[in-house]
Amino acid sequence: MALITCPDCGGSVSDAAPACIHCGRPLVPARPTAPYAAPAYAPPSSAAYAAADPMARRVDAKEARAASAKPIAMVVYVLFMLSFLYFIPGIVGLIVAYLKRGDARGTWVESHFDWQIETFWKSLWWGLGLVVLGVLVVVVTEFAGLPLILLYGAGLAVTLWFIYRLVRGALALYDERPIF
Repeated sequence: MALITCPDCGGSVSDAAPACIHCGRPLVPARPTAPYAAPAYAPPSSAAYAAADPMARRVDAKEARAASAKPIAMVVYVLFMLSFLYFIPGIVGLIVAYLKRGDARGTWVESHFDWQIETFWKSLWWGLGLVVLGVLVVVVTEFAGLPLILLYGAGLAVTLWFIYRLVRGALALYDERPIF
């Protein structure tokens, strides 16, 4: 900043001052203000970024894999429910879950296939264990009334656990959430 001389009073005034501090004469004419203009360059839209971004293509492929695996996971839940009538649909559901788990790898649907496989094997082993225990109780004891009633209760608990896991998994699949 420099000092200039006021043309009216001759006093020294800063060149940045709008008026003379001694006499009040305006020193710099008021500049008209221009309205704000938008920049000439506009950034590309997010769709253009997504098309160029390889990570976005991976996400799209992942979502496509999840979308194609979701109905298959629901079919497996239905097959497991049908295994109450016959054992064969449960086996078919287990095979389908094992085969399609690789297609859903890295998506939220993979957790459903893992959940279904775990549910099948745990309920099968608990059920077989209870059957073997029941046979042993009948063979070893002459009075098997109370122990068999307890084993039936345990079998009912395993059955309810199996139903709970199927219903919880199917509801989470319907809401498009991972199960764990």
